[in-house]
Amino acid sequence: MGIAASAAPGLVVTAFVAGFVFGGIFETRSVRGAGLYGLFFLVMAVACGFILVEHGPIRPLWLQYLLLGGVPLLLGLLARWALGRRGAEHPDALAQNNENDS
Repeated sequence: MGIAASAAPGLVVTAFVAGFVFGGIFETRSVRGAGLYGLFFLVMAVACGFILVEHGPIRPLWLQYLLLGGVPLLLGLLARWALGRRGAEHPDALAQNNENDS
């Protein structure tokens, strides 16, 4: 199994983080800085996906990519959306954090 054993969790983690970062871009409508991080994690997810073409733990291949890449990507987007909604419900806490950062 070897490299596929690290590629499967790598695909899950990088897809989740890419979804989280891209969710932030959609939320703030700003690509400054975050776009590069999102692109990096997306490239890493694709690289892990290529490793799993022959040594994948799940067959058929489309189901493997859906479960190991698509679902974590969607969960990352939803996690960012949920955190954004939570922050919108408590704007005083966000304003206080921003004042402390200055």
